[in-house]
Amino acid sequence: IESFGELEDAADRRRYMHEALGAYRDFEACVKPTVAAVHGHALGGGCELTMVCDIVVADETAQFGTPEAQVGLVPGLGVVRGLAHLNLHWMKYLVLTGESLTASQAQLAGLVNVVTPPGEHIREAERLARLIAQRAPLAMSVGKQILGRHADDGYGHGIDAVAFLQGTDDQAEGIAAFRERRAPDFKGR
Repeated sequence: IESFGELEDAADRRRYMHEALGAYRDFEACVKPTVAAVHGHALGGGCELTMVCDIVVADETAQFGTPEAQVGLVPGLGVVRGLAHLNLHWMKYLVLTGESLTASQAQLAGLVNVVTPPGEHIREAERLARLIAQRAPLAMSVGKQILGRHADDGYGHGIDAVAFLQGTDDQAEGIAAFRERRAPDFKGR
């Protein structure tokens, strides 16, 4: 978070966001199915990474959130891909409040497929991966392609939006507050 303040100009911010969102896009475009196993906090980029995985298993300790609003930003990938998983009200809750969801809330919202007892997330993710590996690889790849046909929708808008916000006074104040461990004083500039 602190390094966001080191991005010097609009072109720098756009390059950074293009690279960051491009990594998520590449992960999402992987022809092989992906299974996330989550224990503990999946906040910001970690939460967004679960949004580009095909299946998400979380144990009861997991917390999911997009706290970017606390530093004057929005989750770039979250606003682009979040609605593929969560309904509009849950996505607005995450983006606008910056609060976290428990594993059970995340499952209710559609972000998590399976919730396990603490420490059982890897075992369940491996079980699902073995099950998927027994299926026809071409069918799995084609299924992913069909289901993900709208994956590129909005990436450009996400890059532009976050690059813009990274140049605002509010975002600079959010980073300063983060560094100083205090509440930010946003002015809407």
